[in-house]
Amino acid sequence: MQIKLNLDSLILAAGESNRMGEDKALLSINKQSFLEQIIHKVSVFSDNIIVVTGQNHESVQKWISQFSIFKQKCTILFNQDHKLGMFSSIRKGLQKVDPHKYVLLQMVDQPFIPQEIYWKLLKNIEDKYYVIQPAHKVEENIRWGHPLILSPQFLKVVLTSDLKKNLNEIIRNYSHKRKAVMVKTDLIFHNINTPQDLENIKKRLNYGNPT
Repeated sequence: MQIKLNLDSLILAAGESNRMGEDKALLSINKQSFLEQIIHKVSVFSDNIIVVTGQNHESVQKWISQFSIFKQKCTILFNQDHKLGMFSSIRKGLQKVDPHKYVLLQMVDQPFIPQEIYWKLLKNIEDKYYVIQPAHKVEENIRWGHPLILSPQFLKVVLTSDLKKNLNEIIRNYSHKRKAVMVKTDLIFHNINTPQDLENIKKRLNYGNPT
């Protein structure tokens, strides 16, 4: 199956990071910020990268300006409605992507997603599916994770949905249009919300420890 390239990528970085105590987008793991690691990974197959920010807009914009290669591909988009929750940031970002392209949707607090997960998702794009999503079997149950790839048809559905809805709810309404891509790691379920989450991931992935 041919890999579909030249997607747009949407990185959600508008959360207030209250439980972490500092902005997760610019937090460092394995000697790079979360945002830097994600941009490096998705830039390989992305024409454009949209980073949606909230109260951290100025600090993220200043950070991006240090990297000429990032400035060429990245658009920093302030979501004035970020306090309404993640779905408002998704809607804000999708308004700026190319409506004719597939879009990778990535949360900023998952900088540890292996590159091979992205490639596997890209390989599994089929026009008949609205959502391409990684999944992992836990005991006898299949659980869905992140990141997601959304089709141009599904972008229209999201952009015309009520702002009070959430993405999971909309996806469930189109479950017959969702494709599970089975992966071997449960990292697709995890995100970093607290200092303890960060320490747990560092230990698990041996970041900062002798090999």
